[in-house]
Amino acid sequence: MKRFVIYNNEGKILRTGSCPDDMFDIQCGDNESIIEGTANDDAQHVVDGVVVDKPAPTLAEKVSFAALELRQIRNELLRDSDWTQMTDSPLSDSKKNEWSAYRQLLRDLPADHEDVTSISEVNFPGAPT
Repeated sequence: MKRFVIYNNEGKILRTGSCPDDMFDIQCGDNESIIEGTANDDAQHVVDGVVVDKPAPTLAEKVSFAALELRQIRNELLRDSDWTQMTDSPLSDSKKNEWSAYRQLLRDLPADHEDVTSISEVNFPGAPT
């Protein structure tokens, strides 16, 4: 049995596994390459046919990723509360105002957290009860 790593032309590890020795070369698809060995596709990639650790993300990359994740969560929370602002919502005017204020806090989150490097640094507002 051989352990293998399949990767694309950018070095991204697509899959790993094991196979009988005589089936090693048929594990690849189009635009894929294979090397013998093991790898962790989350923490490694292939450079010049060798599995190497990915470099640690830069501060700018951490900020960018955190901003993207913040917007995704914020957008989901806004979508989940859209119903509170509809004209046929069963909420009283005072409750609609509470939800409106909550939604504004959500919309302000990206600007209020421009420099965070992890989503764990963000305190999301609690939804009205």
